[in-house]
Amino acid sequence: MKTLTLLLTALFTFTNFLNFTAQNDKKTVSVVVNNLSNEGTLYISLYNSEDDFNIKKPLLSKHVIVKNGKINPIIFKDLPKGKYAIICFQDMNDNQKLDFTSYMPDEPWGLSNNVVLMGPPSWDDAVFTVENDTEIDIELF
Repeated sequence: MKTLTLLLTALFTFTNFLNFTAQNDKKTVSVVVNNLSNEGTLYISLYNSEDDFNIKKPLLSKHVIVKNGKINPIIFKDLPKGKYAIICFQDMNDNQKLDFTSYMPDEPWGLSNNVVLMGPPSWDDAVFTVENDTEIDIELF
């Protein structure tokens, strides 16, 4: 009986250690968005795979109201280490989509890595690696 009790105690301790380690391995990505227009809604999407990025199926999405050209950093919590990409835009007319004139965006937009593009963004343009808590600055164009 003592052996069983010791074995169960060891198993319980090991399981708690694994849970503690997994919880502490989660990371936070803080996103600071610059060059905001005075008003509108900022929509931001976080992707964790190239396939989802290509079909516009984000892992997480958020939106915040812009007041006087300012917002607080946008925080994505409890992320495992890995590769991510971010796309955001400021919806100026509250239609919940990025408007285009011909083939060019008609509203402020940006992506992680602040790459200036002459076409649609790709995963390779926007991808970044999260190993620790990370801050990303995005400039809207």
